[in-house]
Amino acid sequence: MTTHSTTRALGATVLGLALALGATACGDDTSDTASSASQPSATEHNDADVSFATDMLQHHAQALAMVEMTTGRTLDPPVQALAEQLSSTLGS
Repeated sequence: MTTHSTTRALGATVLGLALALGATACGDDTSDTASSASQPSATEHNDADVSFATDMLQHHAQALAMVEMTTGRTLDPPVQALAEQLSSTLGS
């Protein structure tokens, strides 16, 4: 694969991960986390929910690893912007 093709493939992968993370985000920034953390959840969850959350941890780690791969590389501006956004959002 050429460098340009690799950059595009990496960009597409990072974009796909960003879209997946955005689609799975829940909650809002206005909730009072201090009071909600001290009370049990009113919602029910099952083994599938636990499995999904566990899988998302690995997914998150993979996204961070891909963002790290962009460090020091020449990227198309939109891919660079996405990598920077993911880095600040995901906390790498």
